[in-house]
Amino acid sequence: EAFQLQESMEALSDEKLIIIRAWWQILVEPSREEASFSGYDLREANAKVMASALRWNTTLKKLCLQGNSFHDAGYEALAVAARNSALEELHFTQLSSEEK
Repeated sequence: EAFQLQESMEALSDEKLIIIRAWWQILVEPSREEASFSGYDLREANAKVMASALRWNTTLKKLCLQGNSFHDAGYEALAVAARNSALEELHFTQLSSEEK
């Protein structure tokens, strides 16, 4: 059965739209090798959604998540998902110029 939104697009909050965009980029665009959600002020629930999506993606190599508001449980969920996915780079902090 196809995914359908239960709310109209106008009724969706910015946070819900960010979650939908995350799922879209990680799941629906499986050929994507890089995704960045830096500076989105994502919360714990967003981290868990992204971690869940990573389990299904076999091509994403780099995920940047700097400038968000994750806590230990969110970081842990993403780290576990990253170890069990094709992900090669997972960034939570700003990269220095030498690392870029």
